[in-house]
Amino acid sequence: MKQKWGTAALALGIMLAAHGAVSGQTDGVQPVIISDYDLFAVENRGYRQLTEYPYNSDLSTSPDGRFATYTSIPQVGIDAIERTGGFSGPMVSNMWIIDTVTGDARRIAGQPDPAYFFDSTQPDNVIARSGGSWAPDGSGVAWTDYLFADSTLRLGVYSVALDSYTPFPLDLPQQYGVPGPLPVLWMDAGIALISSSFFPDSPNGYVNEILVYSRQGALIGAHVVPDVGDTAPFVRLFTEHQGRSYYTQYDAANTHWVMMDILSGAEFTTPSMPEIVSINVPIGSVALQLVGFRPYEQQLAGQSTSYLVGQVVGSDGNLIIEDFPVGFLSTDGSAGFYLSPDGQSFAYTPFNPQTRVRERDFTLWRNGEFIPFAAPSPDGSVQAISWGGQRWVMPINATLTQIAASDIEQFSCPTALPPRLTVGGTAVVLPGGANRIRAVGTTSAQIRGEIPVGGVFNVIGGPGCYEDIVWWQVEYNGITGWTAEGVDAYFVEPAS
Repeated sequence: MKQKWGTAALALGIMLAAHGAVSGQTDGVQPVIISDYDLFAVENRGYRQLTEYPYNSDLSTSPDGRFATYTSIPQVGIDAIERTGGFSGPMVSNMWIIDTVTGDARRIAGQPDPAYFFDSTQPDNVIARSGGSWAPDGSGVAWTDYLFADSTLRLGVYSVALDSYTPFPLDLPQQYGVPGPLPVLWMDAGIALISSSFFPDSPNGYVNEILVYSRQGALIGAHVVPDVGDTAPFVRLFTEHQGRSYYTQYDAANTHWVMMDILSGAEFTTPSMPEIVSINVPIGSVALQLVGFRPYEQQLAGQSTSYLVGQVVGSDGNLIIEDFPVGFLSTDGSAGFYLSPDGQSFAYTPFNPQTRVRERDFTLWRNGEFIPFAAPSPDGSVQAISWGGQRWVMPINATLTQIAASDIEQFSCPTALPPRLTVGGTAVVLPGGANRIRAVGTTSAQIRGEIPVGGVFNVIGGPGCYEDIVWWQVEYNGITGWTAEGVDAYFVEPAS
């Protein structure tokens, strides 16, 4: 196994510290893939195997492509699989970092000691982890930990300069669906994740909230995801534009995109299509540009009737691939397209509209040449590819139109007190007691903090009508959440 310890791990730590913010220095690095759950680096027209431990996944490379993080199943997880024959739910995992040139690797986040998993004599005491997301400047990696012992979540942040991992507890409400780690994306604004918490009064039984954290684990933004309706096709992803970070959704009914600033909560619309560019050289990068949707030749019950298509444009503005089947996108931005650190080459695995999955092999484009690559083993497949840092952006000339309060669907909460607050204004808590700030707008939701009598707070979102109460999304002393306007009498009023 090439995951070396001892002096090799020390050398990697020194190299990471010396490398500093690992961005912009490509050093001729090549794509890294996971095939049959082992890591391989592309070398010439073949492969160089990086690991010999076929239990790896969640590959992510630094912006300069020199280092990669990945998760691996530890022995306690392998033993559990052998005892049970397999199970559903999150898998226990460690986090690793590897130098893609030398092959030196070290574990940066492991398991508790002692660790127990599916052991009939002991309760579970292990950790499952999401994939890592690199800081845009390459200075760190973030992910989430799910602790089986108490079903809690933590934000894990690894510092390249310090070669250290710090966990920060996440005070989240009970999550909807199967418990497990939450995917994260390290954006310019901070480390973003989506909290899907139980909310029985909502149409789906849950509410999605974008939470943004600093690298020190402080919550710096929290906003409920805008409702764009339930008309297919559904496309949701994080984008950057003009120095701001957004959660972006396609509004199929109105054929435009709805963008929410993940720090301010301000909402915008734009007819422009997102595109993928290099983090290191966003101007002058090869780009994958979305151009629209195409219907499937064969319709299948319960599935979408169309899929996304795009085009690949060179740094000179000329078309490289005119018709690129993208398929569908999730918030991790997966599009089967992987840019080199310098933004001038790319690898891709196109979506197949007939099978409705991505091709099992990939193609490398460099210096005008298309080079096909099959999996390292004849019967294997390529499960993941990563190369350099890339991001979804709106084109630099995109026009954003802010959604005014008057444009939002007319609010109605018939049996509640008429709302008096406004988004963007301030309000004050009236005598009678502190107002609680809750994770979502319901009396059963988790309490994040309180606003004392006389406390002035910012109104950043809303209103919402739940349990015959008008709720507003607020910010007070760095705490964000929802607070009630009143029940039989007003608890708050606009600040003069």
